[in-house]
Amino acid sequence: MDNIAFINYLTKYFGNKVLNVLVETENGVRINSNKIESYNISNAKTIDKCTDCIATKYRQDLPFWTNNYSDKKVMVIAQDAGKGLEDKKINTVFDMHSFHLNEDKYLKKHRTHYKYVDLFRKITGKNNFLEDIYFTDIIKCAFSSDKSIKSDSCFCSNDIVQEINFVNPTSIVLMGNQAKSAFKNLMSKNKIDLKLIEVISTPINLKQTIKFYHMNTERFNVFFIPHFVGNLHVSNNFKNDFNNFKDKCCQYINQFIL
Repeated sequence: MDNIAFINYLTKYFGNKVLNVLVETENGVRINSNKIESYNISNAKTIDKCTDCIATKYRQDLPFWTNNYSDKKVMVIAQDAGKGLEDKKINTVFDMHSFHLNEDKYLKKHRTHYKYVDLFRKITGKNNFLEDIYFTDIIKCAFSSDKSIKSDSCFCSNDIVQEINFVNPTSIVLMGNQAKSAFKNLMSKNKIDLKLIEVISTPINLKQTIKFYHMNTERFNVFFIPHFVGNLHVSNNFKNDFNNFKDKCCQYINQFIL
């Protein structure tokens, strides 16, 4: 566990402003969620972040975890940050620092938040899923806000392997097809073999089918799940099968992280 290297990784992309909310202890590095709220109210005045690609004009989401970042049971990886232009604030993946501070307020803040909470509780089998999960994005800026920006032009994606090495998870959960494609390409580029273990699927309308994949490497399990919280265009007469499929995927993952 190299705390200095991990902090340098974060400041490389998110700027020195994150030093205001990180706390280094003898047990590692943690995030102070209260300090994020305070920073966003009082100090979010200047842009302090990576400028290596055109996506820098869009907002970022800082990875989120509780206690120490290393040796988590699960590393959840989404494609990129929430949509929108750079707002100078410290935002977190899935706005999880807000959940950490006040669950009721978090659930009322956005119509999809209860779906995230339900999903992560089912994956971990825990009410307090924050104990076990490190949340991050492959690409740190919201590049998908602009359809003309391609993921391979966002250089930060190349460092996701380094971030995985810092976190050292037992399992990785990739959310959505775009995250899956980017991750597979990066594993191939880094000569890390992904062995296919299991594939299950279900139709969500008359034309579309979604798939769940279980793969592994020599070090960790990898699960590719549909972005269950997003708009998957599930037809009404397929909703029961879809919900059963989602539960089945979560239960499948859970057996590998107990």
